[in-house]
Amino acid sequence: MRVVKVLLVFFLVIIFTNCSDNDDTTFFYELVPVDKVTIPEKFELGLAYTITVYYTPPTNCYSFVGFDTEISQNEQTIAVVNLVVDENDCAKKSEFLKASFEFIAEQEKTYIFKFWQGKQTNGNNDYLVIEIPVMQLEKKQR
Repeated sequence: MRVVKVLLVFFLVIIFTNCSDNDDTTFFYELVPVDKVTIPEKFELGLAYTITVYYTPPTNCYSFVGFDTEISQNEQTIAVVNLVVDENDCAKKSEFLKASFEFIAEQEKTYIFKFWQGKQTNGNNDYLVIEIPVMQLEKKQR
């Protein structure tokens, strides 16, 4: 029984010393502008497509966490979201990174994709706008 108590105390000490909050590292989420997009020129109704977004994080303290997406009927507004670790030793980055998502054309309408590219000097959002028509699934002839 004494061994169990000693082990319990030992594990509690390890847990509480490792969980102490003396790390001053902070983090936040930030949108990163889209540089370019790889997307098909047309969709076929009901099929899934991979859309690849290329972006350049400012430093190596940025990590991709997902997309911020707003959908309004046939319009999709998409932004790249990064987790930023606020550290002093972040190195500048100049390489493209890519992230992808799947899209299924569920309506026989033209889809409008608006990829966030940052803010204009007047404070308005800037978008790369791409319109993709949707066609009926082509039947194979015999």
